[in-house]
Amino acid sequence: MNKVLVTAIGSFSAEAVIDTLIENKFEVIGCDIYPKEWHFLSKKIKNFYQVPSTAQEKDYVEKILKICLDENINIIIPSTDLDVDIFNKNKEIFEKENVNIYIQNKKALEISRDKYKLYKTFLNSHIHVIPTLEYKEIETLENFPYIAKPKNGRSSEGVLQINKIKDLEKIEDKDKDNYIIQEYINGSIIVADYIRDKKNNKDFSIVRKELIRTKNGAGIVVEMHQNKKISDICSYIGNELDINGCICIEFIEKGNEYYVMDINPRFSAGVAFSKKIGYEVVKNHLKCFMGIEIDEPINIPTKIISKRYIEEIL
Repeated sequence: MNKVLVTAIGSFSAEAVIDTLIENKFEVIGCDIYPKEWHFLSKKIKNFYQVPSTAQEKDYVEKILKICLDENINIIIPSTDLDVDIFNKNKEIFEKENVNIYIQNKKALEISRDKYKLYKTFLNSHIHVIPTLEYKEIETLENFPYIAKPKNGRSSEGVLQINKIKDLEKIEDKDKDNYIIQEYINGSIIVADYIRDKKNNKDFSIVRKELIRTKNGAGIVVEMHQNKKISDICSYIGNELDINGCICIEFIEKGNEYYVMDINPRFSAGVAFSKKIGYEVVKNHLKCFMGIEIDEPINIPTKIISKRYIEEIL
């Protein structure tokens, strides 16, 4: 039996990931920086471990490796961008112990985890990317407002709205060399759970418009729908970055155009929406890494889905 470690089980995507693994007879171990008693999902899995923060990289890696060896784990599924970053840097350590980490290739991660590199990579392509400057490139700004954010930001952390030149002073107190400035585009947020089977050259996009979205960028009420234009853009990106498995691509819709906003090399916060509409994204992500052909695309009906929260006594 395959034993899987799911990191950050307190993240938005974790429940859909864990439920799918259990449904498909995987043995699931979980970890998080917070104690077991704080996580409802700890009741669903075989074992739980509290681990150091990813900010303590050395301690984090050592703890995760020990868990893998003690539990005979052979697959790791990282849940957050910070987890992905650390496993990308330390992948060889785990592979030496026959632990497979289901993440994207180094080139794809380098581009998707750096918003400036993402912009430069697709600037001269046929797809739209948000005009972007590094902070050090700024000479003058017109046509306010702009958005300032860290190149490797996540969950809308560190995002600032720049309404006038003086607002740039807000960045001076931060890691300004890690900041970019983007044109502010006012439009709807469109998210695609994109799955690509590299071995069999098949892919599929499950698209949703986020109707209500948290400040951290998680959709809680969405409209699922077919969108060939988005699907074609996702396929182009998938081929260019040599994607294998599932990623999340976010767009801003303005008029009839779609601007690539972010590429998240992990399951999206709303991956449960795709599962609910009828496509098993997590199961097919596993298939991609196991060399098994993914399921055929399905017809996505136009439906509104709302996330609901349930109180549990732990």
